Amino acid sequence: YLDDPEFIDRHLLEEIFNEPGLKGIIIRGSGRHFSAGADLTRLKQLAGDESALFNKISAGKELVKLIRNARIPVIAGISGICFGGGLEIALACHIRICSETALFAFPETNYGIMPGLGGTVMLTKLIGSGRSAGIILSGDMINARKALELKMVDYVLPPEELHDHTAAYLDRLTSDRDTEVIHAVMQSVYNAE
Repeated sequence: YLDDPEFIDRHLLEEIFNEPGLKGIIIRGSGRHFSAGADLTRLKQLAGDESALFNKISAGKELVKLIRNARIPVIAGISGICFGGGLEIALACHIRICSETALFAFPETNYGIMPGLGGTVMLTKLIGSGRSAGIILSGDMINARKALELKMVDYVLPPEELHDHTAAYLDRLTSDRDTEVIHAVMQSVYNAE
């Protein structure tokens, strides 16, 4: 479960990703929302301490890299708010499935900062530079249907179906596949980027 991207233990996640026999992971929020991202007020305060800010951003980038490079499929099960660093984590996932009530945004620019975990690059690869620049610079919220239209997400479901469908989808992709085949496919997908 993803409560706040700054509190995810990257080392624990790395151990989980490398667990023998693990075929896939679903990342989702622990409550009604996927993640509101980091506390932007706190980030602005950290801007005065370059070392602390650098360490925080570096840790976040390592987390995103870990997810993107996973040898197993990582699915984001997105409900509610998916903002800022939380959106960057969702974009790092290989597949994004959201509820009809999901909202997406990069509000950082409204606070005079920009997405710092690679979200600008990941979003641009998904939807193109013009649309990406507009979304990031405006800081505007995007609903689930618009996110699907833009190809920010892969599937949109009724809220009550999100968790069961996401688990069933991962099971369909991986249950009768050998772990080595899954690893090879994921490596090939990563190499194609």
